[in-house]
Amino acid sequence: MIIATQQDKNLIIELLYNCFVSIHFPNSMNYVVHQDHKRKQRFRYLMEYQVNMALKFGTIFLSDHKDGCILLVYPEQKKTTILTLFWNLKLISKCIGYQNVFKVLKREAILKKMHPKTPFIHFWLMGVAPESQNKGIGSSLLSETIDYYKNNCKPLYLETTTQENLKFYTRHGFTVFNEVSALDYPLYALKLY
Repeated sequence: MIIATQQDKNLIIELLYNCFVSIHFPNSMNYVVHQDHKRKQRFRYLMEYQVNMALKFGTIFLSDHKDGCILLVYPEQKKTTILTLFWNLKLISKCIGYQNVFKVLKREAILKKMHPKTPFIHFWLMGVAPESQNKGIGSSLLSETIDYYKNNCKPLYLETTTQENLKFYTRHGFTVFNEVSALDYPLYALKLY
């Protein structure tokens, strides 16, 4: 496992884009991305935004062959700056669309209610290149990430939308503590530690 740096940014954006752009069922990303003829460009910007935020306010782990990644964010470190305001405005104009801002804010409010008031690690996103999936890369990367934070004293929190992901994370020790159906898709909240 490798800790990503700014030099890995474009590789990670491309990896995540390729993992998720072809998924069209209702989930968190499709909820956020405005669904129109520019969907692919909007999706790419969402990946860029998430990578920027994780590099600035968290950690990104890459698999040894750089075909899988995990984005983690430390919410207590997130600060509003000129740069993050710029990223957020760009996210609205290039990804969400102005007409969907309130819908996305509703989703963020639901997530905030599920998160603890004490410091935690937000397991934000995980992806494995399509051609490398089902080879144990994701399991290995997740296990190494869990080991990395084992003595950290902060719990890991994540959200997922699919039964397949739910089974994957619970096999690795995460437990479901909340399920939300207030959005256009099921949202499962899980934690570890």
